[in-house]
Amino acid sequence: MVRRSLRLKIITTTRLTISKIEFDKVHDKLIQMDKKITEMTVLQKAITGNSGDISEIETRLRLIEVDIARHNAQTSKSPRNNKSPSGS
Repeated sequence: MVRRSLRLKIITTTRLTISKIEFDKVHDKLIQMDKKITEMTVLQKAITGNSGDISEIETRLRLIEVDIARHNAQTSKSPRNNKSPSGS
């Protein structure tokens, strides 16, 4: 009876050890996943900020294009400084 009890203790202890090892592996995986999720959140915030900056740049670029078009239209309407045939 003592041998059987001892054998059961060894088996039970071994199972608990394996379970703890498995638990530690799962725990480590969860920590890694949490780090990745945090990294992805930081990247998503940066991407969102960059998207807003790009939209602002596009708006400014459109305004500059309009200003250039107005300037070109005014330049083509105004008289040019042509030299007179006498050279003066």
